[in-house]
Amino acid sequence: MMQQLKILIHKQWKRFAVLSLFGVFLYCFVFFISYVSNPQEAVFYFGRRYGFVINAILFITENVLSYFFLIFYIILPVIREGKWKKPILCFIILYLIKFSYGYFDSLETNSMHSVRHIQDSKTLIPEDSFAWFMLWFIVFSIFDILICIGASLTIEWWHRKRQQIVLEKQRAQAELSALKHQINPHFLFNSLSFIYSKSIRLDEDLAKAVLLLSDIMRYALTVEEDKEGKVVLEKEIVHLQNIIEINQKRLNNRLILSMMIR
Repeated sequence: MMQQLKILIHKQWKRFAVLSLFGVFLYCFVFFISYVSNPQEAVFYFGRRYGFVINAILFITENVLSYFFLIFYIILPVIREGKWKKPILCFIILYLIKFSYGYFDSLETNSMHSVRHIQDSKTLIPEDSFAWFMLWFIVFSIFDILICIGASLTIEWWHRKRQQIVLEKQRAQAELSALKHQINPHFLFNSLSFIYSKSIRLDEDLAKAVLLLSDIMRYALTVEEDKEGKVVLEKEIVHLQNIIEINQKRLNNRLILSMMIR
């Protein structure tokens, strides 16, 4: 069990880090709003039982786990696979746990805070009643769900965009591979070598253009890439210089280039 947990944290640590930062922001925001509204109430509620720091850690941990399962195990599977049965079951279990923990926590808080004479309050719903707890539980649950739906849609949009880029790259590589198979390199280079040897006697500039074309085609058809699709930078620079030079010859050296290095 611990080993699986370590693997999960190792694979998903970036997501946990982002959710933790959001949890810290949310905790500070809720505390600020509560403190502005009622300082004594905020200090009591956020510092009860375990103290301010421990309560903050528990709040952030609960939110990180809740958002993680809501986004990656409930909402995203529904968006991507269109399956509802398992995500709905996970959703019910998650909110039964949150409801049970929240309700018993509210009972303990009310018992600790009974000296404040909450019963004398003239509010429509007493603050220590089950209805009051249900009201806030529903409000915060809706808030959490809306946040997670927005995050899930953003993640899915970014995932599909990256997939589209990968597919376009794979398609370009497939087209290049098909082109390479259609062209016989030996026949092409032998033909260009023959043209070069014949043209060098007649026009040196034309012969050099044939040689440039031969180098360009050789690089395009025989370039060696690593597993990540990367090539040696020096070879790529030479290839670009050859392309620029042959286009300069084609346009009678009228090609104007401007380069921006970042």
